[in-house]
Amino acid sequence: VNEQTQQVRLSIEAQKKFVDKLVELTNIVKRIQGSAKFKEDKLRSLLLAGDDSPVKFNFLNFDPIPLPLDPETKIRRINPDKIKIFKSAKLPFLFVCEALDGAEYPFIFKNGDDLRQDQLILQIIMLMDRILRKENIDLKLTPYKVLSTGLKYGFVQFIDSQPLRKVLERNRTIRQYLQSKAPITNSDDTTQNEIGIPHDVMDAYVKSCAGYCVVTYLLGIGDRHLDNLLLRDSGQLFHIDFGFIMGRDPKPLPQAMRVSKDMMEMLDDERFLDFLRHCFTAFIILRKHANVFANLFSLMLDANIPDIALERDKTVKKLLDKFRLDLDDEKAISYLKDLIDSSIGAIVPQVYDYFHNLLLAFR
Repeated sequence: VNEQTQQVRLSIEAQKKFVDKLVELTNIVKRIQGSAKFKEDKLRSLLLAGDDSPVKFNFLNFDPIPLPLDPETKIRRINPDKIKIFKSAKLPFLFVCEALDGAEYPFIFKNGDDLRQDQLILQIIMLMDRILRKENIDLKLTPYKVLSTGLKYGFVQFIDSQPLRKVLERNRTIRQYLQSKAPITNSDDTTQNEIGIPHDVMDAYVKSCAGYCVVTYLLGIGDRHLDNLLLRDSGQLFHIDFGFIMGRDPKPLPQAMRVSKDMMEMLDDERFLDFLRHCFTAFIILRKHANVFANLFSLMLDANIPDIALERDKTVKKLLDKFRLDLDDEKAISYLKDLIDSSIGAIVPQVYDYFHNLLLAFR
């Protein structure tokens, strides 16, 4: 037992050292003036310096340790050729680690961001997904892993995907993007050829759009723009960055739900009806479990999570208000339908997306 305890202690100490050195490394890079590309070059040179770098740690060859984000994966080095710094206010860092079996494990390290709120929201989304799956409803959600390792830093699982902003810049429409990434392989399938996208990809897109429309509405997720809506080649759309919840938003006049014409333009009448049906079904099922979510948020009232602590006495009420428990199922569906209709036609989010893109161009 003592030997096992010693091994566990040494493993935890090694992980802590790895995290501390990542914080040191990213702090150095964040202080450097210049573009994201310039900072990437500096980061690469620091990694290549090994033990001679200012952080005195060789990221290119260290004793295998469990990756804090996924302890079952043991990593031994960071690949300096596959690093990336994202154009964002907090400068998230993408690192690709090499595991003992030679497999690559990409993760995002955030320094300067309190990830406890993100971790909570993703755990709630994971719970919602499980509840829906128990009712045989799979809305193709992507509840990726997040681990806060301090008040201002932590790990985020990297999911291979593209922000909708880039999708629309390079392909004009989401349909064209999915046609290029998931081409039809069976030319005899006329149903698929009508839109040029495989059935399973289209199905995943419709379901995930519906799922996240409902989930982000219920949790009051704010600051929704085309850089934190991501699309996978499989057709699954998902949201990232949950720094604003419970109805809080850095922009005035926020929409209760982010669903735009760009997201809906590829849906014919039948697919749009499928989208609505998935939204309504998810909403009705999750309404039955509203008290579960209210209790979970009640437990977090004293955790000093930013948007919960902001109006501590109103948090649970604001959450329950989203479920509209004062309405029967039929009226609740009608209420949700009105929200969706107003969101699709809203012009304000498009204006904010335009200014957000301008801001990114200067980073």
